[in-house]
Amino acid sequence: MKLNIAIILIVATVFFGLWFLGLEIIYAHMLVFGLNAVFVFSSGIHAKLDTSTGKAFIQLFYDNAGWQEPVETICLPLILLLTWLVFLYFHLPARKASMTLLKNLGIFYALQVLYLTLLYGMLSSESVQFIFNLLKNSFGILVLFMIIWDVIRFRISLRNKPVLKK
Repeated sequence: MKLNIAIILIVATVFFGLWFLGLEIIYAHMLVFGLNAVFVFSSGIHAKLDTSTGKAFIQLFYDNAGWQEPVETICLPLILLLTWLVFLYFHLPARKASMTLLKNLGIFYALQVLYLTLLYGMLSSESVQFIFNLLKNSFGILVLFMIIWDVIRFRISLRNKPVLKK
C-alpha cells in the first residue's frame, strides 16, 4: 500500500512540475487546434491562445465579439487523469493500460473541446452561458468518475501490490 501511495505522489509531482514547465501551454495549443477544427466550416469564428499576461487564456472570436477562458480552470484535472493512467501501468498489462489511456484521454479531450465550443454560444444565449458556468469546474469530477469506473472495472485497490505486467 505504501508503494502505491508513493507511486501516485511521485507521478503527480512530476506531472505537476511538467505542467508549470510548459505542459499547460502544449495542452492549450491542442485544445485551440481542436476548437479551430470544430469551427473549420464556420466563417468568422476562430480560436487562439493568449499568453501575453503570463497566464494562458483560450480566446474565441466571432466577427467583432470575443470571449476568453483561463486554461488552468479546465485543464488542471489533466494532471490527475495522467497520474491515474500512469498508475494503471503498474497494475495492468501494458496493452490494457494503453487502451484505457487512449480511451480516457480521448473522452476527456473531446469533452473539453465540446465545452469550449459553448464559448461561441455564450455570445448570444443566456441559457448556454448558464450551462457553460455550470460545467466550468466539472472536469475534476469527471476525472474522478473515470478513476472510479476503472477501479471497479479492473478491481484495483491500493492494497494490491504494483507489478509491471506484460
